[in-house]
Amino acid sequence: MKRVLKSIAIIPDGNRRYARKRSISIAQAYARGFEKAREVLRWSERVPSIAFWALSLDNLAKRGALEKRILFSQMKRNIARALESNELRDLGVRVRFFGKLDLLPRDLRDALEKVENATKNNSKRTASIGLAYGGKEEVFEAARSFALDLKNGSLNERQLTPTAFEQRLWYAESPDLVIRTGRVQRLSGFLPLQAGYSELYFSQKLWPEFSRGDYDAAIEFFNQSEARYGK
Repeated sequence: MKRVLKSIAIIPDGNRRYARKRSISIAQAYARGFEKAREVLRWSERVPSIAFWALSLDNLAKRGALEKRILFSQMKRNIARALESNELRDLGVRVRFFGKLDLLPRDLRDALEKVENATKNNSKRTASIGLAYGGKEEVFEAARSFALDLKNGSLNERQLTPTAFEQRLWYAESPDLVIRTGRVQRLSGFLPLQAGYSELYFSQKLWPEFSRGDYDAAIEFFNQSEARYGK
């Protein structure tokens, strides 16, 4: 029986390599990357939930100050554009962000909060965006909160269940399909618990090059895959 694709998670890798390949600035490459995300959001109009990993904790720690300023500026500009054009409302998309958001600049956090509030009543689909996200840190923080609640008595041992643990993760969904662009065949710590039974599709295209045909190939890969779940 054909499975219904309800959730996609995407690692949009390859913006900087695209800049070098095309001999363009990193700002231009990021701009094309954001435009690609908008295209994918339109292509996936029948998928109730989609997630993008936009910035890892490693990126935040290791990228240069100039590149981060460019990226944050692009994020704010694209949020403003989305709100002014009403494209998220027209697509019925609710936007939410997950990760260690407190590490981001205050003005960027204000922009994130603004788009979350503006789209909170959109109920057709959800677009979740990971910023300052790391899978190891996500699991650690969930375990830490469990331990603290057990210590202070707000939890008892019978409440220590896998489901209760999963609810403490920054991103609680388990994607049916994970797509990574950029010729790299690993998850790099993205959704380490949630993606345990996900179908994994690795594209050779750099993120700005990812086409509708590439997207359709990923969906077909999912449709041809058989989920056994241990059976």
